[in-house]
Amino acid sequence: MEKKKKRCPGCGGDLKEVFAKATYGRVLLLDQCGRCGGVWFDRWELYFLKPDEALRLDTVDLNALAALNPTLKGSGKCPACSVPLTDFNDPALPADASLKRCPECSGLGLNRGELTKYAEHRAPLQGAGKKAEPEGPGIETLKNLQKALDTTAITTPWAPAIDDSPIRPAEMARDLAPIILQILLRMIFRI
Repeated sequence: MEKKKKRCPGCGGDLKEVFAKATYGRVLLLDQCGRCGGVWFDRWELYFLKPDEALRLDTVDLNALAALNPTLKGSGKCPACSVPLTDFNDPALPADASLKRCPECSGLGLNRGELTKYAEHRAPLQGAGKKAEPEGPGIETLKNLQKALDTTAITTPWAPAIDDSPIRPAEMARDLAPIILQILLRMIFRI
């Protein structure tokens, strides 16, 4: 099944998946517009992004910036659920940052330059009393591990649960009836 292409709410360009380092050694899979450089964050992802990664994602491509067509407009809708985006203000973010938020899924969209403002605003807050975070594996290693992980080879042998209580047919029928009914309805009506 082919995934639906996500579109940038700002300019309508294709959003491409990019990896970014996050706090606690995690890696985020974000969506970034190849045309305008805007970044889409699913719920809470922005708050886990490391400041140096924010600066890396927000670099200015002068060729793309010079070729940017101001008449290109996006839909202004969430790339995940197609709901119109609203302006968003958060006390943890700079007051002059122009953020768009989806009221349905709580995703956040930042235009080029907004990510740098966010990183600069958070830097003094994170610098005070910050302990050195242990360096984990590099982002390339984590991406390769994520790609290489094949869970189809992992099998768990089935073993019946050892239980003293007998299985009662009436209880089993009561528990399975809604599931069987749902399967039959899907088969009949192709839901």
